[in-house]
Amino acid sequence: DSRYLPGDRTVVELVADNCSAAAYVIGGKVRFDAAPRLDAIGTQIIRDGSVLAGGTTADVLGSPFAALQLLVEHLEARDLHTKAGDIILSGAITDAFPASPGDRFDARLRGVGTASVVFA
Repeated sequence: DSRYLPGDRTVVELVADNCSAAAYVIGGKVRFDAAPRLDAIGTQIIRDGSVLAGGTTADVLGSPFAALQLLVEHLEARDLHTKAGDIILSGAITDAFPASPGDRFDARLRGVGTASVVFA
């Protein structure tokens, strides 16, 4: 979900647009000790059966842990805290893609599972 046209966006535009994340889909729970390394999970974005993009979690600042560290520093500097149950999004692995009513998107994460959504 973005107010900007596809293509390059500046950091300021992404932050102003809530990082283009008006909503998110969460798949099933995976036991931490059964999950692959969190900084090396291969991912595919599929729309209606066609692969649009792929990457790995290392595409998020080199590791999703880097994004988490930035969040910790930001919160600490402001004496803010997370609480049990909070969901933290590390950032996008691929570019965003437009969706139309009826489109089905699947996010496949190797070793983790698939999260799917159909747009109404």
